[in-house]
Amino acid sequence: MGICTVSIKRRTGLTPAGKTVIADITLSSSYADGGDTVLLSDLGFKTIDALVLSGGAAVPAGGADVTGRLLVVIHGATPTTDPKIAVYEQGAGAGPLTEDAAATNNSTVTVRAIAYGDNYQGN
Repeated sequence: MGICTVSIKRRTGLTPAGKTVIADITLSSSYADGGDTVLLSDLGFKTIDALVLSGGAAVPAGGADVTGRLLVVIHGATPTTDPKIAVYEQGAGAGPLTEDAAATNNSTVTVRAIAYGDNYQGN
């Protein structure tokens, strides 16, 4: 199971949507089918209303990715469910985007995100 690494950049006070965390999220070295998990506890939340990725497309360090990637947030059925980030890539040519295969190393992919949630866990 792929677990993302979260680096908190800033926590804000109350916003109209709850509390806000700005973070850099790095994908795992072993991608999980359906997406890598972003643990609520790593964001300091007990519940989450939205995880918004800055841009939604990413290129790994060094800019070696010429095929392109699309990152998509998959929210759980309830606000207490950890969200996932799914990775889709376009191969050679103009074919459709396909999800990365299980165990793909995406650890060079980092994206800035804003998370809206509540019930900080002592942070």
